[in-house]
Amino acid sequence: SFTALCPVVDLQASMQAITDGGTMSTLVDLWSRERLDGIEERLPSVYPHARFAFLKNATAEIARTYQGGLSHNSSITLPPGMKDGSQFWELNNFWPRYKDVQEPVLIFANTQDPAVPFPLNSQKLVNKEIKVDSKNIRVIELPQGVHCTLAVPYDWHTLATLFQSYILSHAPELKLEEQKLDIDLFDEEWKSFAEAGTTAHFSLSEPSSKESFVTVVVTLTNAQGQNKSMNLSLPLSQFDFRFLNDELSSSERKMIVRWVNQNLRVSLEQKAQGPSLKATWSVVK
Repeated sequence: SFTALCPVVDLQASMQAITDGGTMSTLVDLWSRERLDGIEERLPSVYPHARFAFLKNATAEIARTYQGGLSHNSSITLPPGMKDGSQFWELNNFWPRYKDVQEPVLIFANTQDPAVPFPLNSQKLVNKEIKVDSKNIRVIELPQGVHCTLAVPYDWHTLATLFQSYILSHAPELKLEEQKLDIDLFDEEWKSFAEAGTTAHFSLSEPSSKESFVTVVVTLTNAQGQNKSMNLSLPLSQFDFRFLNDELSSSERKMIVRWVNQNLRVSLEQKAQGPSLKATWSVVK
């Protein structure tokens, strides 16, 4: 299995920075407060600060009343080798237990992240300040974006390609097989339109719940800036996944759209007889 993570949170270091006078984003505190609405009823000592300094107060209260992860409950037996104790910060430092991890771990680290400060977290891995007994961990430093908004400056296609490349680099036994569809455009209508310099791009919509194919609209743009479109019906059976439901769910339909946008490539090739549209995608053998 493969793991993709937002920047690693060194909870102890981050909260110590807050305690020492560092600040968290007001937005993050407000989000935490809304997300954990009602916690004040269970923890009355948490004070609703006017500036939403909520996360700091909540964490301090948890640390103060902490009795141990599970071992304080006599009805729960910890698995062999798992240790517990009453020191909240010590037990939240998981790095000493990060040993013999075989699964590759990829960390997208935003260097301007106000919620998970880069110098206190991922940069410690980059600089080897944190000793990790695994070589299967890599940090990708991204200078733009804020926390979980990386898809705004980099778009999902770029992030997915980075992750996909990392997976393939750790799976030499994984073989990809190219699927292709060639459509000759040798008739006079297309031949006179799709001359040299014509480019191709595509768009698609979600298939219906009962469809076994996805419709891709390919648009050709010639050197004069004129557009001409055609529809391609690609069978789902030729893609890199299988759906066993009688009807596609909403999430499955969205997955199909994401997969096609990530993996499908369309291009125009000029042959002696005329232009030819080429659609390609790869699947695992």
